[in-house]
Amino acid sequence: MVRFSYSDILERIPEPPKWWFQGIPRYSEFSPDLVRYSSGEVALIETQCQQCHYPFDVAVSGPGGHWSFHDWVEVYGKFGIGDPPNVGCCGTGLHHHVNELRVKEFWVRHGAFDDWVRDPAMEISLSEAPENVAAPQSIDEKLAVLGLDGQWWSATKHGDFAKIYRLLRKVGITRIRAKEIVSNWLVISDHIRKWQSVDLQVCPGHRVLVSLEEPWFQC
Repeated sequence: MVRFSYSDILERIPEPPKWWFQGIPRYSEFSPDLVRYSSGEVALIETQCQQCHYPFDVAVSGPGGHWSFHDWVEVYGKFGIGDPPNVGCCGTGLHHHVNELRVKEFWVRHGAFDDWVRDPAMEISLSEAPENVAAPQSIDEKLAVLGLDGQWWSATKHGDFAKIYRLLRKVGITRIRAKEIVSNWLVISDHIRKWQSVDLQVCPGHRVLVSLEEPWFQC
């Protein structure tokens, strides 16, 4: 989405913003407490305009729904920030995205009143960083190389969790990790909100039962 312009603010403050959130310039030092609508995960991402490479440090809060950022980044290799802040950094117009380079800070908390804890394990370079563009890094990229990206799109759109599991296995995701991703997806998905449990055939001879109280797999 094209970001709002905050030129009236930027023109009145001589120093550049330290970071951005949803296209809004922020001038204080970054803190996860300053990110509105923050879920249990907040990240500060080093990005650049795709066209002119103008730098932006952009904050994002957890994707919500059935995803955690851990799963999202493993699948897609990036956070999906979209358009850069609207600062007129180049003459190509506003309809281009940012390159997501690396995670500068990653913070988690388990409850709304808990303290934020920094997670250095998630402070990684992303799929659009120069050192990563030569080879497929994310699950999404590996699926595309195998010509399976269309099947993945259809499976995720329609909630076909059995196919999601099989596709994860095809790109080399271990059985335990594939089950974990699908389990995280199922626990708070619309399917689980509607029904007490879901019984899925995930692969020949194996079944998975996921309940509201305790997701688990039996193989």
